[in-house]
Amino acid sequence: MPLSRILLLCLVATLTLAACGQSRLNPRNWFGSSKSVEVQPPPDGVNPLIPRKSSLSLNDRDDIDTRVPVSDVTELKVEQTPAGAIVYVTGVAARQGAFNAVLRPDDPSGEPNADGVLILNFLVDYPPKNTAVGGTSLRQVHTARTLSKQTLAATKVIRVVALNNARETRRY
Repeated sequence: MPLSRILLLCLVATLTLAACGQSRLNPRNWFGSSKSVEVQPPPDGVNPLIPRKSSLSLNDRDDIDTRVPVSDVTELKVEQTPAGAIVYVTGVAARQGAFNAVLRPDDPSGEPNADGVLILNFLVDYPPKNTAVGGTSLRQVHTARTLSKQTLAATKVIRVVALNNARETRRY
């Protein structure tokens, strides 16, 4: 086979694979890109900033979680692993100094609801003293959470909820 045909075949194969950027055939797009969705306000009488108490604790101070929802979720990405998946999330805090970020499932079991929607609340701690607001890049917070294959089997949508918005990604 002449060299020009081999080069032509390689060029066609490369362009074909590059065209799979946003298709289901690309294994890197397993859950697809995320999109912003509206946040439902909490029901009357429920304050999302006050942590829920558990009756299992012997000491009330051990039960208090001071984390609050981050202001906005800006990026959501899901990457497949041999054991399941990793959910990577970036958000913007209300002020500088946010730490101890976590993605906490809305359901204590950590499983998706009956519709296959896994809701993760993006929570952070703030320093006790007031800090400056600063620019967006100074308030960025990153966190991740692993999901097992069993959880993913029942999951159609992963939704990460913040105070002002939410982002979700759907499984192809």
